[in-house]
Amino acid sequence: MARNAAQTRLRILTAAGNFFSRHGYCGTSLEDILTAAAITKGAFYHHFKSKEEITSALLDEALAHLAEISQQPPSTNPYESLKTWANQILDQNSDLGSSFQIVLRLTDEITFFSGQIQDKIHRYWLDHLSFLERLLSSFPASDLRLPSTQQAAKLIIAVLAGTILLSRSNLQELQTTPILETAFQLIFA
Repeated sequence: MARNAAQTRLRILTAAGNFFSRHGYCGTSLEDILTAAAITKGAFYHHFKSKEEITSALLDEALAHLAEISQQPPSTNPYESLKTWANQILDQNSDLGSSFQIVLRLTDEITFFSGQIQDKIHRYWLDHLSFLERLLSSFPASDLRLPSTQQAAKLIIAVLAGTILLSRSNLQELQTTPILETAFQLIFA
């Protein structure tokens, strides 16, 4: 019985995350989530009180995924670690990529949320920047063209966010790898 409850909760979170990342919070109805998760309203309300509570749970998962990668030992090659991280972000099927895309979309609608949800969104971006700054600080200082690891981290986040947003427009000629490589060339000597 507990396994079924856990599976139902996971189906709800997966359905909500998929809709939120594609259509946003405001563009997703409770009916959308119920249909995609193949559950009743009663089953939904057994697990969550509202769409906002699902949002909070999704943000908790995103923060947990980020904490998990932040605690992994650094690679002996920081450039490869950075490329691996960036490719995970661009892969919407990876936990990190899915979380990034959900939070990116929720950030667009941050004013619709309570202070607690807003705080989690802010914390996600601050934690992500902190992770990147730590990763970038493992590079020799002579390898960075920008004056600080903080500026480099912000540029990388902005490039990835922009790439994801542009890819939603179905531009056939948009190739993420050259965009990322160009950004890295601007950052690293």
